[in-house]
Amino acid sequence: AELAMQFRLGCPIMAMNLIWFAKFLATTLFLGRLGGVELAGGAPALTFANVTGYSILLGLATGMEPICSQAFGAGRMDLMASALQNAILMLLLACIPIALAWLYSVERFLIFLGQDPSLARASARFLKFLLPDLFLQAVITPLRIFLRCQSDTLPMTIAFTAGILLHIGLGFLLAMDLRGAGIALAMGIGDLFTLALLLSLVLAKSRASSSKNPKIKNTKNTRRKRWKPLIKLALPSCAMVCLEWWSYEAIVLLAGLLQDPEISVPAAAIVLNLDAILYALQITLASCTATRIGHELGANSPSSARTAAIASLLASLAMGFVTFASLAVLRSLWGRLFTADPAIVRSVRRSMPVAGAIELANFPLLVLCGILRGSARPAAGAVASLGSFYLIGLPCGVALGFGAGLGLVGLWLGLLAAVVACVALTGMVVLGTDWKEMA
Repeated sequence: AELAMQFRLGCPIMAMNLIWFAKFLATTLFLGRLGGVELAGGAPALTFANVTGYSILLGLATGMEPICSQAFGAGRMDLMASALQNAILMLLLACIPIALAWLYSVERFLIFLGQDPSLARASARFLKFLLPDLFLQAVITPLRIFLRCQSDTLPMTIAFTAGILLHIGLGFLLAMDLRGAGIALAMGIGDLFTLALLLSLVLAKSRASSSKNPKIKNTKNTRRKRWKPLIKLALPSCAMVCLEWWSYEAIVLLAGLLQDPEISVPAAAIVLNLDAILYALQITLASCTATRIGHELGANSPSSARTAAIASLLASLAMGFVTFASLAVLRSLWGRLFTADPAIVRSVRRSMPVAGAIELANFPLLVLCGILRGSARPAAGAVASLGSFYLIGLPCGVALGFGAGLGLVGLWLGLLAAVVACVALTGMVVLGTDWKEMA
C-alpha cells in the first residue's frame, strides 16, 4: 500500500523532473544548431549557471520541504503559506549576489580558467540574458515544493509541460535573430508562462482552503519566529544539494587535466548525460520519501513514517540493481549514441561498469537524504556529503586518476568511494532514528 501511494505521487514528479532536465537539453541542442562561438560560449555558461545559481536556489528551497510536508500532515495550511512566502523572499534575496556575479565576474573568471576571451564574452552575454530566468526560478522552485508537499503533482506537471513547449517553440524563432541570447530569453519566457500557471493553481487552492479553514492570526512576531526554522533548515539543505552536485561538475574539470582531454572530457560528459537521466528518477523517489515521511510525522504517526522509510529504501535497492544490470548491458551502446569516435566510445565503455556501481549506490543514497529532509535533519546529510565527497571522493579520484594512471576510470572510482561512504554515514544516522521522538 505504501509503495502504491508513492508510485501515484511519484509518476507526475518524475515527469516534471524529466521536463526540467529536458529544458537544459533543449537549450544545449539549440546552441548546437548554432555551433561555433554560440555553442562554445553557451555550454560553459549553462554549467556556470547551474553551479552558481540554480543549484543554490534548489538547495535553499528544499529547506521548506520538511516544514511544508509536516504542516500538511498536521493540517496547518497557515504554516505552509508562511513557509512559501518566506522561502520566495529568501531566494529572491539570494539572487542579488548571484546576479552581480553573473553580470560582472563571469568573463574574468572564465579567462582566468584559460578560456579564450571571445568565448568568455559569449558566455557572459548568454548569462546576462539568462538573468530573468534566475529570478523566475526563485519563485517557481518554492511553488513546486509547496504543491508537491500537498501531493498535488499532476496540474504542476501540466504547467511545466506547457512551459517547455513554449520554450522550444520560441527557441527556434528567437535563435534566428538573437542567436544565443534568444535561446536564453526563450528559457525565461517559457518559465514565466509556467510561473503564471503555477500561481493560478496556488491562488485557487488558497481560496478553497480559506473557505474551509478558520483564519489564524499572523502577527509580526509570529512571522519573525517562522524565519528561524526555515533558515536553520535551508542552509544545510543547500549544502547537501550543492556539495554533491558540484562534485559531479568537478569530474569534468578534472577530466580536462588528464593526458587525453580531447577523449576524456567528452567521454565524461556522455556518462554524465546518463547520470542526469537517472538522477530524475532518483530525486523523484527521494522527494516522495521526504513528502510521505513529513506527512506522517506531521500527523503524529511515527510507525507509518518508519514504514514509508523502509518501503522507499527497499524500492531504491531494487531500482539500483536493475540500473546496474542495465548499464552493464548498455556499456557498448551508450557511447555510440553520441559519437562515432572509437577512442571516446572505448573510454565510455570502460567507464560504464563503475558508473553502474555509482548508480547502484546513488539510489539508496538519495532516499536516505530524502528521509533526513523529511524528518528535518538536513545538517546530518550536509556533514556526510562534505566528508564523503571532498575528504574521501575527490582525493581518491585524483590519486587513482593521476597518481595511479587510471585516467577517467580512476576519477569515477573516486566518486564511487564518495557515494559508498555517504551511504554508510547517512545510513547510520537513519538507523539510529527514534521515530517517536521525531513525531
